[in-house]
Amino acid sequence: MKKLLPTIIAHLSSLTFTVILLTALSVTISITIMENEISAIIQRHHLWQGSSLKYIISLFGFNDLYNSIWFKSLLIMFYLNLLLCTVKRIPRTLKNLDLFNHKTDHQIPARLSLKETFIVNAINPDFIGQLRLLLSAKVSDPSIHYRDRLAVFFSQKGRYAHLGFYLAHGGLLLLLMGGFLSTSSYEGNLYLREGETVDTLFVKEGTNQCVKKMDFALRLEPSEAAPPGNDSPLSHYSTVSFLQSGAVQKTEVLQGYQTTAYKGVRIALSRTRKDVDYLTLLATTPKRPGGKTIITNIQRNQFFRVPETGHIIRLKDIFSPSRPASEKPLLTRMDTSYQNSSTPLSRYMVTLEVYGENNTLLYSPAVFSKESNYQQPWDEDYDFSLLGVKEIETRGQGIILKISSEPGGQLVWTGLAMAIFGFSMMFFLSHRKFWVKVEEKSGHYHLTLAGWSSRNPESLKDYFDEIKELATIPPSPYPSTLRGEGSEKIKGDSDD
Repeated sequence: MKKLLPTIIAHLSSLTFTVILLTALSVTISITIMENEISAIIQRHHLWQGSSLKYIISLFGFNDLYNSIWFKSLLIMFYLNLLLCTVKRIPRTLKNLDLFNHKTDHQIPARLSLKETFIVNAINPDFIGQLRLLLSAKVSDPSIHYRDRLAVFFSQKGRYAHLGFYLAHGGLLLLLMGGFLSTSSYEGNLYLREGETVDTLFVKEGTNQCVKKMDFALRLEPSEAAPPGNDSPLSHYSTVSFLQSGAVQKTEVLQGYQTTAYKGVRIALSRTRKDVDYLTLLATTPKRPGGKTIITNIQRNQFFRVPETGHIIRLKDIFSPSRPASEKPLLTRMDTSYQNSSTPLSRYMVTLEVYGENNTLLYSPAVFSKESNYQQPWDEDYDFSLLGVKEIETRGQGIILKISSEPGGQLVWTGLAMAIFGFSMMFFLSHRKFWVKVEEKSGHYHLTLAGWSSRNPESLKDYFDEIKELATIPPSPYPSTLRGEGSEKIKGDSDD
């Protein structure tokens, strides 16, 4: 058991597990992109006739992928993988930074990227001063350790390059957290007329249409109409007040396509004023013992609750069946009233939406202004009757607000900025360390050049060549006095 937990942690933080998760996420996103093609294949080959395929698809949530447990589980595992990978890197980073061990200032470690050793019979008298100037200009002011006939120079630069790794991984963690929180986001429409206060929003959560009660209410304040003949959205002004118990009232002016935000909810103007609206007289009778008829004056996009059932009834739209299907309803005037009408009442039909006690859409019945043979499977719940339709002149404007909530939106953008900055630091900066050891033995000078780099260790070779030039006496009439003993490349030491 003691070995099992470290093994699991090592696997969860491994690059292999990262590749597996990225492959699963790629397949998942591909299924979403090719949803129409997959549906066409299923219908073409009649694969729905067997219940096993439908069960598998519903089990993994492919019908609503981004809100499914499958997709959320992938995000959680990917988050855990990145978190463990980041935490596992901390001890190695502290070791490379030498924050708690200063012995490496004068001791060349075994773990290096490049190392060269050579012997010279005579050394440049100004070598110490020139080496110090070179390291200060190219790297940083070196620390020098003297002991008998030994001198060790140590210099490093780019210590903060390690921060790029943590910024990049921290940004990815914020991205995943924001993506996970965004799975609970919603988007819907809310219709307001001047003077109305509404706190109920009709949203679509996944594949289900639902009713959602907001934490605050919206009220459309009276405003001036747009100039005659100017139908541009930019010419319309809508003043909306935000009302919340215990909070100061906030008022915003929306013009054209402008948006505003309140309590993490973004609000945008979707439609502007209409000059004509319709008032309907709707009778609703629950088909249960003792069901009482409710007669309601209701306009499009308004709703009411049936006390006996707890259901919410919403009038979605009004249609005229006698009009061609290609002609959009409600765009022409109809001289219709409740009692006397030049247009027969039988021309009208309304579509309703019935939401259950769990605030989810149950069904959408169609109600005609007179008895119809159009049978609907939900007729056993209610009797709906359209008693009248009346054209009314709107005294003020009516607007549709598009309301959306993205709890993880700010985290996504913050994480994206951090990840871009962190990856830039990782690719363009590096942490480098240099050691130069000069030791006099038996009248000869033994020089050891050592270096470590978190990336591109081959670049250390250029620094080594400059240091070797400083060590020799210019001009050197005896090239043989520099007996190179080779260079040794340490494999596997780069720290990406």
